[in-house]
Amino acid sequence: MHVQIDLQTALLAASAEYEALRKEYGQYTIIPEQYAAWMREY
Repeated sequence: MHVQIDLQTALLAASAEYEALRKEYGQYTIIPEQYAAWMREY
């Protein structure tokens, strides 16, 4: 759900907001950590 909201926010953002959004969203991953560890082993 969060990914959909964040994607909508990014699509509707003005170009002046891109840098702030990049910094904010850069700290999050799309795949939850518990799955990321499993996928690295796979």
